[in-house]
Amino acid sequence: MRIDSTLYNAVEVMNEVKKQVEEFLKYKNFGEDIRVSDVYNVVKSIEGVDYAHVTLSCPEDPSKITEKGDMVVEEYEIIVKGQVTIIPISE
Repeated sequence: MRIDSTLYNAVEVMNEVKKQVEEFLKYKNFGEDIRVSDVYNVVKSIEGVDYAHVTLSCPEDPSKITEKGDMVVEEYEIIVKGQVTIIPISE
């Protein structure tokens, strides 16, 4: 993720990204797949985010991640946020 630190406080932007990703996941239903493009749109909608690369992972079962990077969720499963890792990049 790239943040224009001349205009925005990088720590505040990163905290907002974590908060918004958590909010997005909170409203997912049982069995509702997570599309990496939806998470990307959440991240890119945050003021101060200039560029973002989003990757989903499932350490317990890597086969749940499709070739497109989406996460397949079974009808009896609900997603909970694990670790959100944000790596700021400089220009």
